[in-house]
Amino acid sequence: MNPKKKTKTKTNSYFNISNRVDGEPRAIKIHDEIGGWGLWAQEFMAELNEIEDSEIEIDIFSPGGSIAHGLQMVKAIESHPATFTAKIDSLAGSMATGLASVCDKVVASRFATYWIHRAQGVAMGDADELSNAGEDLAKLEVKLIDIYEAKSGADRDQIAQWMSEDRPWTAEEAKERGFIDEIYDEDSDESTNRITPALIEAVAKISNSTPPQPRGKTTKPKSQATMTPEEIQAMKDENARLKTSEQEAKTQLAAANNTQNAAVEAALKKDRERTSQINELGSKFGFKAEAKKFADEGKSVEEFQAHILNKSPDDWQNSLKVKNPSHQRNQADEDGDGSDPIAKLEKEIENAKTPLDAGRAGKAMLDQIRKK
Repeated sequence: MNPKKKTKTKTNSYFNISNRVDGEPRAIKIHDEIGGWGLWAQEFMAELNEIEDSEIEIDIFSPGGSIAHGLQMVKAIESHPATFTAKIDSLAGSMATGLASVCDKVVASRFATYWIHRAQGVAMGDADELSNAGEDLAKLEVKLIDIYEAKSGADRDQIAQWMSEDRPWTAEEAKERGFIDEIYDEDSDESTNRITPALIEAVAKISNSTPPQPRGKTTKPKSQATMTPEEIQAMKDENARLKTSEQEAKTQLAAANNTQNAAVEAALKKDRERTSQINELGSKFGFKAEAKKFADEGKSVEEFQAHILNKSPDDWQNSLKVKNPSHQRNQADEDGDGSDPIAKLEKEIENAKTPLDAGRAGKAMLDQIRKK
């Protein structure tokens, strides 16, 4: 150990780094939430960097907490040259299991509870923001699966299934799945090693969060053993409220996705109707090629109508030839004095003073052609 560098001992009831005693490894006690109102990654890293011991034990009693803070602490443990042993006497839940999993060895009491689950969070915002939040949460979940896979050696699909089950394991169950290496007191009196359904149900009701306190206060939440019935009920009510908020966020996300899908479908239907109407007008007046171009460029029906009404008499005559190539005007009606109404209308087109007059005559001519 570098003699110029002093190792200090951090002392408080929730995060404690103790000096070595009688050959025992340096111990780091994490008895708090990770992130939030509990232990922040910056604090953990600053203290860990001061330790130059070759062996470090991390005593974990934590319900978990922030994935972001937890992953930063995971990186700090992996980067430190010491050999780490995680010791779980009671509870390692949620992100706390990630800290345990990157230690070189994990030991636990037969009374310990080990709890992994899918990444969770609460988000607010519009449909895009909620969708992005879901994608970000999925990415964090992949990182947790990476950590669990490296520790347990289990298949990734199996790990994802365990996380989806979201239930606490006994120390024996966690050991069978490869998350705990050793149960240090498993040879004790068998009669005390009883994990009953009632106990599992009681543990399942414990939330992964700690009632919030202003950061900087030295007082910490009471344990359930010292809480009054009213305080316990208040804590349960708060847990229920948090779960309700999470469910509401999921409902909002589903509703937003449904609304977005309906809007897209409505827009597509409207565009199909626009294209159909433009093509119908083009076919009706002999401007099919121009109709297709207008439709492909996303222009409106009104824009195409204005376009063909501004056509010159020559344009209308040419369109009629395309529309009815077999129609020929006879010589007797060349001056529009005969009895052929089509010839008269053609003459009107030629003598039209405005594009609008030519367009109206062209429409009337098409109606006459259809009657023949």
